[in-house]
Amino acid sequence: MKRKMIFVIAIVSLVAFSGLVTACQGQALAGPSSPVINDVPVKGEVIWAGGYQRDIQPIFDQYCVACHNSEKAANGLRLDTYQGAIKGTQYGRVVIPGEPGGSTLLRILYLTPDPQVHMPNGDIKISKNRIENISLWIQAGAPNN
Repeated sequence: MKRKMIFVIAIVSLVAFSGLVTACQGQALAGPSSPVINDVPVKGEVIWAGGYQRDIQPIFDQYCVACHNSEKAANGLRLDTYQGAIKGTQYGRVVIPGEPGGSTLLRILYLTPDPQVHMPNGDIKISKNRIENISLWIQAGAPNN
């Protein structure tokens, strides 16, 4: 009885598979050999969807404001307000809206290994994600939103 049941299942499976193969004959399957038409250019753009008060000022508050505030503005830089961040230092602007590569603030956060210049001062480090948020904010034009 078991042999007969296995034989019937095998025949039914074979018929079903045969029907599938017949149904697919003559139809081209999409695959690597299919031509790809590139008639629409691909464009990518990173858009910063954050807000200054929600995403940037808290970073400044946590890492920078101890030395860059209304009472102790090291090098004349205040990071306790948006206006202070945009104004810059006694030596010039540190944030150039739309130009993260030209913004001194990012160069200091990313590149300066000298402990006398590296910010934040001391052993405190800002995570790469927080620095990237500052970079995206500057790239977006440093909006006060």
